[in-house]
Amino acid sequence: MREKIDECAKKVEEKFGVKIQIDEIQHEESPATKEDASVVLALKNAIKKTRGIDAKCVGIGGGTVGAHFRALGFDAAIWSTLDEMCHQPNEYCKIENMVLDAQTLAALFLEK
Repeated sequence: MREKIDECAKKVEEKFGVKIQIDEIQHEESPATKEDASVVLALKNAIKKTRGIDAKCVGIGGGTVGAHFRALGFDAAIWSTLDEMCHQPNEYCKIENMVLDAQTLAALFLEK
């Protein structure tokens, strides 16, 4: 991704005769949690139990608190019910989704 940003900046510099300085203020990388990690399996089970959804593992492009846990050596799984509005104007979260997510987390925490 950084290469693409540098490439775009170079084109703008050449086109407009300007100099662009890019300062990377925040950058997080962490290893992916394995799909057979106990936290992943437990979360998938809780999602199936409360929502009837067969969850699948996917990576996301944004940083989450999970990256900090993974960097410390912990397995982490991130999940929430969203309307594809993250980081956009008029971003919102439906109360119904928060209630459903709370039910899923309760089921996860009560799992033995």
